Amino acid sequence: MGELPTGTVTFLFTDVVASTRRWQEQPETMAAALAAHDGILRSAIADLGGYVFSTAGDAFAAAFSTASDAIAAAVAAQRGLADAEWPGELRLEVRMGINTGESVERGGDYFGPTLNVAARAMSVAHGGQIVSTDASARLVGRPAHGIDLVELGAHALRDIEGSVVLHQVVADGIRQDFPPLRTTDATRVSLPSTRSSFVGRIDDIARVRHALETHRLVTLTGAGGCGKTRLAVEVASRVVVRFDDGVRFVDLARVGENAGVAEALAVAIDFIPSSAGKIGSQIRRRLGSGRQLLVVDNCEHVIDEVVEQVDAILVECPNVRVLATSREPLDLDGERVVRVPPLDLDGGGGRPAAEMLFIERMVDLGVTADGEVGASSDDEAIGAICRRLDGLPLAIELAAARTAVLSPAQIVERLDDRFSLLTGGRRRTRGRHHTLEATIGWSFDLLDDGERDVLRRISVMPGAFDLEMATAVLDGSPAATLDLLDALVARSLLQSVRDEGGSRFRLLETIRSYAYDRLAERGDVEATRDRHSRHVAERLDGIGLFFHSMRPVQDPIADDVLAAIDWARSRGDRALAADLLAGGLGVPIARGAYERALDVAAWATAADDPLVRSRANLARGYLAMVADSEDTSPSRCADAALGEAGDEWVRWRGNAHVLAMVYSVLSNRVVFAEHVRLARAAIETGECMPDTAAQVDWLETLGELWRSETVDATRLARPDPNVPVDELALVNLYGVRLLAPLFNGDVAAIERELIDAEAAAARRRFLDAGARGEHWRLSYEAIRGAAMSVIGRVDEARHDLASALRLIGPDPMPGIAEDFLGALAWTSIAAGEPAHAAELLDDTWVIARSPSTIVMNTVAQERALGLPADPERRTSELLRRIHLRDVIRRENRTRRALEGELARLGLSSR
Repeated sequence: MGELPTGTVTFLFTDVVASTRRWQEQPETMAAALAAHDGILRSAIADLGGYVFSTAGDAFAAAFSTASDAIAAAVAAQRGLADAEWPGELRLEVRMGINTGESVERGGDYFGPTLNVAARAMSVAHGGQIVSTDASARLVGRPAHGIDLVELGAHALRDIEGSVVLHQVVADGIRQDFPPLRTTDATRVSLPSTRSSFVGRIDDIARVRHALETHRLVTLTGAGGCGKTRLAVEVASRVVVRFDDGVRFVDLARVGENAGVAEALAVAIDFIPSSAGKIGSQIRRRLGSGRQLLVVDNCEHVIDEVVEQVDAILVECPNVRVLATSREPLDLDGERVVRVPPLDLDGGGGRPAAEMLFIERMVDLGVTADGEVGASSDDEAIGAICRRLDGLPLAIELAAARTAVLSPAQIVERLDDRFSLLTGGRRRTRGRHHTLEATIGWSFDLLDDGERDVLRRISVMPGAFDLEMATAVLDGSPAATLDLLDALVARSLLQSVRDEGGSRFRLLETIRSYAYDRLAERGDVEATRDRHSRHVAERLDGIGLFFHSMRPVQDPIADDVLAAIDWARSRGDRALAADLLAGGLGVPIARGAYERALDVAAWATAADDPLVRSRANLARGYLAMVADSEDTSPSRCADAALGEAGDEWVRWRGNAHVLAMVYSVLSNRVVFAEHVRLARAAIETGECMPDTAAQVDWLETLGELWRSETVDATRLARPDPNVPVDELALVNLYGVRLLAPLFNGDVAAIERELIDAEAAAARRRFLDAGARGEHWRLSYEAIRGAAMSVIGRVDEARHDLASALRLIGPDPMPGIAEDFLGALAWTSIAAGEPAHAAELLDDTWVIARSPSTIVMNTVAQERALGLPADPERRTSELLRRIHLRDVIRRENRTRRALEGELARLGLSSR
């Protein structure tokens, strides 16, 4: 046995897989096998100077002075186990874990987190596998002959904070092929998938990786089509393990004059910003000190805004690195510019990378098999094509796509005709961009008249689109449209994408821009975009009007909705804008574009048609409610919508009354009652959406609770799964089903509601959406926490509330903090601390997010102060204090009180 290692120690942990079952099934054979196992391990450890300091059953723990000795001992042990003659048919498989670091030695035993990590590394390995941490792998340097280390990426290990980079030890004589480690991958990656091989650029990959190690901002520059995006994605996929908090791809291709870089960043990091504060600052707080890589693609057309956002991120987020692609540098301090050249045209004795790419794509098309070129003339023509195309990858791929119908020599002849325009001064001024444009134009000219017309017209769709939308834009039949789209896919001018919703299509941005220019040359932009926008409006109309949340069926067309809204505004078509906002209200809300949509809605209220003004006013009211606008009154917008509609039959009459009810349910009983009556009448005449009745029921119940009337919330109908219901209605319905028994102290009713399967499923949806930024859905969580405290589950309620606040982060929607402060006040009342509950609520109870939580907080205030239920006093106090809202928020009073209460309870919202 070796001497006791001290200082920095490397630990080897081993364990026999499935030993318990084998002891039960073959106890005598297992005893003999384990004796052989022990001898092999002790010998391997001793031969490399290791010290066995613990054995437990069939598990060994050994210490080594060097990482190299520990790894060599593990390999020797696995080889010995592989070569051993085992009793009967029993063969033991042993998993092993290795880690290096400081530890505490006491009485021949070791203690500390270094051992814990070694044990966890062992626990995620498979039988016969050796797993080493990066801490040990870095100390090995050059492994012994026949031994190597293969990086397996960053992984989460149970009870170990953060992620740990792990390696597999591979060597001759031991098994090397294993399933993935039994961990949850700790790295969150959002990179576009690639469907074809990456060819060449070994030196370029090395240059970019080195630049990322030494600089926080690396910008890949070069001509359009030179492969900047593909190179960036390839490099990012190879450095994933270096960024514990993920690699995110920010696609700016669809960002235009009316859309922001900040919104694209929010989408990339899966974050829906609130209406409170600027989106950029919220994103930076979301990124925080996390170690992330942002791949920001296609910066050139919005470079000023990119510079603003990236500069602020680099200043405020110290561990974020940015890999950008642009046709020009960002020109920021500390930027490392890496110019992306065309593919190699001189193979240095071998085949150049440009030609390899061309041939690889021929193989993909089935034109040639495994890189075998048909004739020497083809070989020469391929070289000529690549040279004429300046080695630009996109141009080469487009050319290779034509080998399905043209020989390489015929393609060369075509290039001769096309590229004659690239001589003289124009070539020097336009450079490779014009080469790419000419190549796309050549591909465009190869299409027949019908295909060219299709390519021009589908360019109005900003993202992926389905067959239904293409058919509407092309004004044809589905069968004919599908045939035309298939033809474009076959010619590599259109991509076919499969997702959960089925097959969709997408143009590369460069091709889409080229096709759009051709559409403009023909003077067809207006008619085509009108068809696109009106189809979007019709599609939304079939989904439902004035839904607060974005429906799942709206998600695939969200880009189209925003583009159509912008088009309606630019065309001066107020009626179309009102239709799009009415049907697609949830899209700008989910995308964090409330202010942009609110401006369009305000503009649309000046339409000549009173019914258009009605729809626009109602959309404006809902958007003002979401944005908590100081300049626009939602209740006045609702009144305006009703006034403009007059006595006409309109589908949104019930919605307008509901919006008015939200702002009168607690403050004006007479006005509220009249809106309830009129809303019920609208339901009878069908002038409402399917969920209007549920919204009215919710608000009527709230009114009864506010007036301290006897309420049986179980009378509220469960939502019909076959009826489209806004998630806002569900949040309100499930919330009020808890409010009534909360106020009545009906423990049994609360317990029934908490274990209800439908309510539990809805809660999971609310939490998931809240984590994505739709904080308004978490008002249910506040009500639930208050209800739990009433039935004695105070500690559990407090922990659940803190967990929900961690989902919200530092930038909640207006009123959300007040919701949760009120819930915590209920827990204090239940814990026998009424005076503290009253201190928490103070004046903040009047500015909660929804009327449900205002009611909840009001009753909490009364119980904390020992006041009797008095509806008149409640209303007068609400009206008297509501003017304090702006002062309270400006002083950040609620958030400070919330953080203080969590700290007092030993909880955290971070």
